[in-house]
Amino acid sequence: MSQRMSDGRSIVFLAGAKKRVALLAAAACLFAGSAAMGQFVTPPPATNPTPENDIPKAPPPPIVPPAPPSEAPPPRPIKATKAPLPDVKWKEWELVDGKVAPLSEPLELAALRRNPLVTTEQMARIEAFLPDRRRSMERVVVENLDLVERIDAGMFETANFSDRADVTKVVETTKPLQVPSLATDLKNRQIIDDQAFGINSRITTSYTKASAGQKKESATPDEQKASTLAYMRAIYKQNFIEHLWTYNNLLNQAGKAAGVDQTLAADLKSVAVKEKLAAMGLEERKALLRGVAGYAKGDAAAKQGEAAKPTSEAKPTGEAEPADPK
Repeated sequence: MSQRMSDGRSIVFLAGAKKRVALLAAAACLFAGSAAMGQFVTPPPATNPTPENDIPKAPPPPIVPPAPPSEAPPPRPIKATKAPLPDVKWKEWELVDGKVAPLSEPLELAALRRNPLVTTEQMARIEAFLPDRRRSMERVVVENLDLVERIDAGMFETANFSDRADVTKVVETTKPLQVPSLATDLKNRQIIDDQAFGINSRITTSYTKASAGQKKESATPDEQKASTLAYMRAIYKQNFIEHLWTYNNLLNQAGKAAGVDQTLAADLKSVAVKEKLAAMGLEERKALLRGVAGYAKGDAAAKQGEAAKPTSEAKPTGEAEPADPK
């Protein structure tokens, strides 16, 4: 009995084993089929692809309107370069007792007469212009009479030119009198050119240096400083030489109206007229000199500066500014 049960279990076991083997075989066939399908090769196309027909094209870029043409930047102005001044000689200033002789006319006019670059024709045009210049300067002097009188009394000689504040005060005080020099006026009117103007500046500066005196080689430091300050005063005062000449010329013409002896020499006559005018008020003195100049008070504002307009800065008319004596 037990033998039969054992044989039956063996038959069942063998039958199960055969079934498992069949299942494994079926799974192996499926796996083999899948592997075979994974190695399938796609056949080549009938025709080769071309970029024009088979490759998608990128969309065209958006149309951007053209930018407006940019304006060209304005050309930079070209600075005109001045030609260097020629090395020319002029007639030296006359000396009296070792000192430069006083002038009988405004400094710049005297320099123009010595200027080798001023032709005879130009000098004739200058002479024709001088009456207008004189009338303009007379108005400047009369309408600023108090300032001219202060310069004549020694404003520059008493100023401390080693003190910048004092120099600035003098410059500010004299601003109403600041007008283009005669040579500048002539250049602006194209009567003389830049070359003649530059040489004239050298000639006037040579007069100013000669008037200030020569430095002594053996001078002490204090004497050297005093000499430098004297030259600085002369340079700044040079801007008003024509004013002083015009002022003294008006005084000489006013001698008769002021009751001064007409037989006196010109320098003595101007001194006598000053003494007479000192007893008058400022407006009375102006009225007297307006009569000499030949214009009325109401004409002053309209006529003053026709030939000489005020400048914006006060600078010496020499070639270079003097050195600081400090």
